[in-house]
Amino acid sequence: MTHNELILKIQGASKDDDKAFQEIIAAVLDGGFLTENDLCREVGASKPTIRRWKKGKSSPHPPLRPHFFRRLVEKLQSNE
Repeated sequence: MTHNELILKIQGASKDDDKAFQEIIAAVLDGGFLTENDLCREVGASKPTIRRWKKGKSSPHPPLRPHFFRRLVEKLQSNE
């Protein structure tokens, strides 16, 4: 997935779609867009939490996701 494709995926994601959230976290980390430490700092979550999100074992409450997505897009855009 390219940088722009990832940003579009994040912007189009539904706050209620757990699977899409998991896929976005995996793409961000596995694609090398952000390190686990960077993602932790950006969203204020611990490494174990990030790992659970990536595995689909948990995710933030849907009302919190739009804020999370906005922060993630801003970070990705600043890394272009």
